Amino acid sequence: MHPASSKGKAREDAHWQLGWWELYSLVDGPRRPLAWSSSSIIYTAHPTQPQVIARHFPSSRQFFLPLPQPIAASPASYEPPTVITVSPADDWLFAFVPSREGPGIGCLWKRGHQIDSWTPRDYWSFAKGAGVVCAEWMYMERPWVVGETGAPYRLPPRGPTAPMSSPTLLLVTETHFLHACLLPPTYRSMMIVRLALLQSSVASQGVFPSSKPPQNGQSQQTKAETEKIEAEKIKSLNSEDIPPSENGARRVCVHAAIGFGYGESHFTVAMRSKYLPSQDFPSLSEAMDFDGIGMDLGSDMGQQASMESASANDVPTDWEQWGEHSTIDITMVFFEFNGSLTKLHGRPLPPIFSPGSQLTNLQFFAVPPEMPLPSPAVTRDPRRSTKEKEVAAAEKGVLYLAASFLDFDDYSALPKSEVSLYSIGPSAMNQWVTRHEKTRTFDHGALAFLVPGSSRGTVLAGFLDTAGHTPRESAKPSEVSIGSVTVLKLPDLTNDDRWDHSRLLSSADGIGRDIPIGIALSQNHALLCSTSPSSAASSYRLSIHPLPHRHQAPTQLRSDLSCILAQAIFTRMSPSDVIHALTNNSVPLETVTSTLLSAASVLEVNPVGLSELWIDEILGVATEVYLTRAKSNRNEAEQDALTEHWKTAHDICSVRALSSAFEDCKGINNTYDLDIIWQLIGQTSWLVGLLERILKQCIFVAEGRPSPKPYQLDDDDVDPLSWADASVLLHLIHPYALKNLMTAVIHVRKFYEQINQEVPKTENAQLAKDALVDIFDSSGVVIGGLTPLLEEFQKGVAQASAEELRRGLVSCAITAALRPTARQVIDKILASQVIHRPRLFIKPTELHVSLAKVTVSERLWNTNEDVVSKGMLLQRPGGVSVVCVRCGGKSEIIGDNLRRAATKVAHCWRAWEAMWSTRCVCGGAWARSFNTM
Repeated sequence: MHPASSKGKAREDAHWQLGWWELYSLVDGPRRPLAWSSSSIIYTAHPTQPQVIARHFPSSRQFFLPLPQPIAASPASYEPPTVITVSPADDWLFAFVPSREGPGIGCLWKRGHQIDSWTPRDYWSFAKGAGVVCAEWMYMERPWVVGETGAPYRLPPRGPTAPMSSPTLLLVTETHFLHACLLPPTYRSMMIVRLALLQSSVASQGVFPSSKPPQNGQSQQTKAETEKIEAEKIKSLNSEDIPPSENGARRVCVHAAIGFGYGESHFTVAMRSKYLPSQDFPSLSEAMDFDGIGMDLGSDMGQQASMESASANDVPTDWEQWGEHSTIDITMVFFEFNGSLTKLHGRPLPPIFSPGSQLTNLQFFAVPPEMPLPSPAVTRDPRRSTKEKEVAAAEKGVLYLAASFLDFDDYSALPKSEVSLYSIGPSAMNQWVTRHEKTRTFDHGALAFLVPGSSRGTVLAGFLDTAGHTPRESAKPSEVSIGSVTVLKLPDLTNDDRWDHSRLLSSADGIGRDIPIGIALSQNHALLCSTSPSSAASSYRLSIHPLPHRHQAPTQLRSDLSCILAQAIFTRMSPSDVIHALTNNSVPLETVTSTLLSAASVLEVNPVGLSELWIDEILGVATEVYLTRAKSNRNEAEQDALTEHWKTAHDICSVRALSSAFEDCKGINNTYDLDIIWQLIGQTSWLVGLLERILKQCIFVAEGRPSPKPYQLDDDDVDPLSWADASVLLHLIHPYALKNLMTAVIHVRKFYEQINQEVPKTENAQLAKDALVDIFDSSGVVIGGLTPLLEEFQKGVAQASAEELRRGLVSCAITAALRPTARQVIDKILASQVIHRPRLFIKPTELHVSLAKVTVSERLWNTNEDVVSKGMLLQRPGGVSVVCVRCGGKSEIIGDNLRRAATKVAHCWRAWEAMWSTRCVCGGAWARSFNTM
């Protein structure tokens, strides 16, 4: 973007105009791969090094994926990755790293329990000129969708059924080959099936004999023999990948896309090619002359192909004809797996003719069936009636292919943007054909990208403004608008008037450089991420953009957002992109409550047997929303209130986790395993502290907040922040929180009675007993009288309004409608004998006395707390702990596995800890944290 002349007052602002050369990177410039995973991790390539950079959103926690051995040994020999893709479950990641001179490397990583714990699983070679152009994962699960009415249902499967539990990776190479990469669970090496895409062909692959473990008495292969076999396999693989030169030119695939239709047993591959001079590629002997660094690939690829020789007329003989081909090749691929043999069958369709303009992107859009399907789906019988088959055909939806172009014929003006849409499906003669649906030319702005829309039958089109201005330096904003995102209908490509336009944003100093060359939608299609070309900046630049909203009433807008949130919980994806819209303090707190309330209502009406799990998920979302708002809020009173809100939500989740710990560690005779006595003491100490906080608040409300009219409320008293410091009383008001609290109290009381009756036989047992007795003797809670009181509360709160109880839970506060119930509970507690006021308000640590007066328990537990086990964090130097990306809590239950194994911790406790190996008690994901002290 270059400055334009301005006069008068406009001189205060810097004007810019978009130049055609700045758009050329969309068709011929360096590409930057970008992927947004279901765990809300954004993966992109380092601008200059062969590394994959990962950043968690919205915490901005950044890490690098470890390099495979050949790249780590010589990083200067490789370029930045050009392809990055993450599996739908976010447990596998593939990246293609081209070499500056020799063969490129395909890298496969496997994720551990933490979101930043990745290990190189496999790597293999691609000859120069035969690199990866496109990569996709086969779908393994049917996703949940929440309709506009709030009813959830599951979509039909997309594409062929995955052959095994591990995901299947599909790669399209520059030589128009498809690589289907499978990882059998019982074999160490990956199985790769290769299929030629430009001809009708068949490829099959069985289990590799060399991958099988040796039988009894069978000797292992020597290292030299293994290296020789691997080298032969790699030579065979790459020699097949390099097509012969014809008339001095090679046909190279430069754009590719893989599409999966709903209810189809095949997938479709679209390719666009270029003709390049043959001297740009190595000869066959040069391609085979490199060190074997690939993995264990079968020498017999089992490919049986009937290939039709390409006509010499299709190959240019004049250098002026070198460049982009005028057609788009379409191939249907049928995938079969019978348990031991994988078979691919490629069936090319007539190519799409599109001369003139230069292609910027190929993208498939799968439109699901219009009517929701029953869930679970009923298995279809092939012998059913014709009418039933017609219904099944309607359930398949439509698969569209969109090709976007830029016409650079007139270099004195901006190129014209054009989109052509094609549908792929059976004809009346039951033959698969490609139909041209619509071509639209855009006169205003430059089309930068097309991505799927959140509504059925829509796409999002991103346009760059042709001109604009940057405010003067004194009023220069941090971000400026450089374009817009518009919703288009399928298949007519007209603007969808039901939606507004959103803005494409750029940093004020990045105008002219932040061309969105890389695009990725967030996991729930709530946000858009873009990255700038690597040649334009020395460091990578990521930008987050909002998406268009539907034109509707404010209440309906919240309903749309709540449906997306409920859908994210149903599909077990991170809701961070949805939460991001609620964490801005400019959004009223009532809007946040209404959104969470609507999502909770959807989940409660459709529990699918997981009602308590959905409550925990909503509480986890509430924790993240209120915690993030508290961090950014500058009003001290509101900040304190929001802090109490998120702590209450987190405590309810912790109480449920504590109850499950005691339940899992209870033996046949209803006694607790004393091998983990210290772990259970830590849980007990935390629960007693929570009970003291609850009782203190009861006293504060009763004595410090007198009401002139008990049990009556002022109609104007609807401020959601009032009574905010009393939100901890929700443990006594909401049936779910109260039930878990009562269960935990019963466990702790029984545990205390068991230990108190035991006769210690070792010094450790005596110390443990003393610590537990000190916890109860020094607390202000009379645990014995609390259980019947909680049982009485359970009967009373059951009579409260279900809607108001749900609102109180999502707001994590005592709402106006719940205060009469809260005052009744408080009066009963104060009239009982469960509070010992001197011990409740006066602790030895608060007195200026010697440390000898402090109890054993307070000396032990007055340290940093493990968010899961509620014990103390040891924080050994060099040790590894994990931190929750949602609540920030730390834990050592994962980083100290070897220590626990050495001390022979009881299996019941290990099993309970394993429940939290992938997530925190609040539902947040773990990230690694290294102790440096």
